Amino acid sequence: MPALPLDRLHLETDAPYLFPKNSGARRGHNEPANLPWVAAGVAELMNREVDEIIQACTANSRRMFNLPGT
Repeated sequence: MPALPLDRLHLETDAPYLFPKNSGARRGHNEPANLPWVAAGVAELMNREVDEIIQACTANSRRMFNLPGT
């Protein structure tokens, strides 16, 4: 996974019953508010900083959905 280009990465929480295991919670409903946990897991797998993953995915989502930047 470290070879995955950051400009091609997009994070989602589309599996409502697959709560992120790294959150520390035993159960819950998966929702967009859990994306930081998903980003943390991806960052660990890619050996990168969480903020780098979050920034790249935010930029990719803006580009993919033609959303305005800030």
